[in-house]
Amino acid sequence: MNRETLFSYAREHFKSEPEYLWSKLPGYAVLRHHEGRKWFAIVMNVSGIKLGLQTHDDLEVLEVKVRPEYIGSLRQKEV
Repeated sequence: MNRETLFSYAREHFKSEPEYLWSKLPGYAVLRHHEGRKWFAIVMNVSGIKLGLQTHDDLEVLEVKVRPEYIGSLRQKEV
């Protein structure tokens, strides 16, 4: 899934628009709940080296807040 597909899904299902909050990190986008304004995901572009990989290429990383009991089943899903 690419970034725009994710943002389209968040817009349609959660009424959430990406917010770019940090001028020093222009590729980082936060998604917030429409009602409570608490964030539920952040999309980042991170160098592969920082992730322990053998590449300096930037990779798209999605961090999602989720209840611990759902983590296992989410890891089983295909992207």
